Amino acid sequence: MGVLGAVKGNHLAWVLVAVGLFGLSELWRSVRVRDGRLVAQGRIVRRTVALTELTAIGVSPVHRVWVGAASRRPFYLRMVNDLGAAASNPTPSPFAEGLDRLARQAGADLAGQAPQDGFPPRGTRPFFSA
Repeated sequence: MGVLGAVKGNHLAWVLVAVGLFGLSELWRSVRVRDGRLVAQGRIVRRTVALTELTAIGVSPVHRVWVGAASRRPFYLRMVNDLGAAASNPTPSPFAEGLDRLARQAGADLAGQAPQDGFPPRGTRPFFSA
């Protein structure tokens, strides 16, 4: 039914192809720190922020890492999920701690560090982040 059905004009096949492509898009989501820059590749959008521009790094109550930058509103790094480790042992995120260390080494001013409750500032949209 898939692509062959779509070529033949079957509308249900087009829906199945779209769902399949959406599922495959999970494979290219990633976060990298390279050359002093944080690169977050989402399903559609790529966000690149210099480590020196980071103003806050936090972990939400549902264990989603988020970052704030001077030049843009905060955004979630949805491809980083420490929920498996945190479900049995609620410790700080190793990814967030490592990113914090790298940002401080690069000279970032993290004075606007995340609040104790972990919630990001207003305006952060969990469903439309990288």
